[in-house]
Amino acid sequence: MSLYDFDMSLFDSSYLDARFTPTSESHPAPACMDHPAAGRFHLSNVILFEKHQGPSRAREHQHRVYHLLIFCEGKNEFRVNGRNIRSVRGTCVLSEPKDTHHFLPLKPGTTVYHAVTLTYDPMRIPPPWAELLTYYTGRPLESIPPVFTIPETAMLKLPPILAELRGAISSHEPASIQRIHFGVLQMFAFMAEAISEQQQPHPARPQAPEINAHEFLDTHYAGRLSLDEVAQRSGISAEHLSRAFKRRYGITPSRYRDALRMDAANNLLRHSDLLIKEIAYRLGYPDPFTFSKAFHRHYHCSPGSTRLAIPKGQC
Repeated sequence: MSLYDFDMSLFDSSYLDARFTPTSESHPAPACMDHPAAGRFHLSNVILFEKHQGPSRAREHQHRVYHLLIFCEGKNEFRVNGRNIRSVRGTCVLSEPKDTHHFLPLKPGTTVYHAVTLTYDPMRIPPPWAELLTYYTGRPLESIPPVFTIPETAMLKLPPILAELRGAISSHEPASIQRIHFGVLQMFAFMAEAISEQQQPHPARPQAPEINAHEFLDTHYAGRLSLDEVAQRSGISAEHLSRAFKRRYGITPSRYRDALRMDAANNLLRHSDLLIKEIAYRLGYPDPFTFSKAFHRHYHCSPGSTRLAIPKGQC
């Protein structure tokens, strides 16, 4: 028997499924992951890019484990605590031992998610996720709902964490067990940061139309909205918005949106297995040719050469 069981298989041209399940011969989790109230930390499994086809006929169930799920593809529904909940990219689940759940797609279609399952021994007092994430990350968090959605800007920080976890899972070295646990801690930090951002009190929205447009583009740059539509949301004409935006930020709204898209494209090319055409569609481009042309204009190299280049900014 090996130190741990792992499986990596190609689902399709985009997603590489990686899964880790400790065996009886696995090294235990580092002592720093134990929780003073719950007990000894045990990692049940880590699954990356798990794909499911609906509709599933499995039933909602409950068991004494903690689940951390991040949906990364597909639009469907699943169940938590007796309710059907819509899943989209960025939908997150933090399920506790008291929660009932059924994560497989309830409707026709495909969903893909990352999952971490853990427990404690002897699980004396199952702490809520808010307490666990506060303990492991140092971020003071309030009560967390079992299901919430994080924005695309936060999701773009996830690929490097997944790449590190995948590398640890595929390694045959005994030290990789600690790397896997460190990757789980990175997942905790990722979730805590996203939740903390949502729980922070936000000031009243500024009244200046160009500031409203800037904030809107920060989170909707991948949408296929025209400048006229962005201006309409701000209550002014496209010409007025363009002048005010450039006066305040030194760049036009269109060029600012393009810069955000290019940063996201560079990140996805380096840290994900998405095909170039899928990156193009995800970032709002009508076709791969238009995306490649825009990328070359911005970085003076092609998306393909960027994916092959290790040092950032070189082709």
